[in-house]
Amino acid sequence: MAENDMSNREKRLWYTLMVDIIALVWFTWFIIETPMDAPHIGSYYLKTIAATILIIIGVTIALSFFFARPDDIEEMDERDELIHYRGYKIGFITFTALTLLPVGHYFLTGFMPDHILGKTDSLLTLNPLMIANVMLIVVTLASVAKDGATLYYYRRGM
Repeated sequence: MAENDMSNREKRLWYTLMVDIIALVWFTWFIIETPMDAPHIGSYYLKTIAATILIIIGVTIALSFFFARPDDIEEMDERDELIHYRGYKIGFITFTALTLLPVGHYFLTGFMPDHILGKTDSLLTLNPLMIANVMLIVVTLASVAKDGATLYYYRRGM
């Protein structure tokens, strides 16, 4: 696939997808490597979450600005709108399904008796900070699903 075969929308989708995947891998690695029982870990995690979000936004804007041709503005037709609607639908379904897991787990562990869940197990007790980390990963996975589906529909020639 030559670069000239792609529209600006497709290029922006590729750049966004690339940045999202890199940010997802980096942030997941960060969460796995950082111990949760360190002192003052809450502010450290919140700073990292904020920095990750700002880096995702900044790098995506920079890549779109430098590599896409801003002088070649394309009108959105019905096909483009349909493709974007389908991509957003898949992203929304992914977000909803993946959000139910940590939020449902958090509520279930709050309402179930301790002797049923075994609250001493660290895998079963999620604090709000861990939920925030998981939610950032969920949002990034939903963005990857949305952009991947949109690229699939553009390449498929829907």
